[in-house]
Amino acid sequence: MEEAFENLNLGLIVDDIVICGADDSEHDERLKAALERAREKNVKFNQEKCVFGTESIPYFGHLLTSEGIKPDPEKTRAITEMPPPENSEQLQKLLGMLNYLSRYIPNLSSLNKSLRELARADEYKWKPAHEKAFSKIKLLQQLSIL
Repeated sequence: MEEAFENLNLGLIVDDIVICGADDSEHDERLKAALERAREKNVKFNQEKCVFGTESIPYFGHLLTSEGIKPDPEKTRAITEMPPPENSEQLQKLLGMLNYLSRYIPNLSSLNKSLRELARADEYKWKPAHEKAFSKIKLLQQLSIL
């Protein structure tokens, strides 16, 4: 796929293609070029996966919008609905999920410092400071998808 669409200035990951532009004219030029290249290279598109004329689209765990990249609400819902971790294993899972949010929440590493420290502690003991950090991250995460 990369070879078929090289030098066309579009988003391509595996077999997913995203075509966008600063305005409708630029978008339409890029779409036309991609369709012409597909015809030349005999590339077929799956009609069920094709979406045209949208302001936002989920793409590999993110939401591409006319306003920029945002976290995909499907991904963040799991964090929002997660209860406080009850053991180190659950905390490690939470910290892994929070890594996804690092590009959307400024200073996330400072916010989750107490959680990371708890993950390294010899004894797992969830304290009010951990609950406060967890709640704040959940709130900021919800605001980041707006």
